[in-house]
Amino acid sequence: MGKSLEQKKQEIIDLVATEKREMTAEETAAITEINGKIQAKADKAAAAPKTVKVRFLKSPTVSPFKLAYNVKDTAPVSVAQAKELIEAKFAEKA
Repeated sequence: MGKSLEQKKQEIIDLVATEKREMTAEETAAITEINGKIQAKADKAAAAPKTVKVRFLKSPTVSPFKLAYNVKDTAPVSVAQAKELIEAKFAEKA
């Protein structure tokens, strides 16, 4: 697997520090580009929905869910739990 963006960035910084010199324009541009890519990944992750609103078709109070909701209730649940509930036919997307 290739190097992460953070590793590439650190290599440039370490090289400059080892050689005790100023960064070249190319190195500065590379760091700026890497920082932009890192920020874009962070923004994308932050924009991803963390919860999904579901409507319960069966009571989720039973194992393995043990949730305190009734049939026909709607509630926000984590994306992973929503997937499990929907696959088990306990809920549908609201």
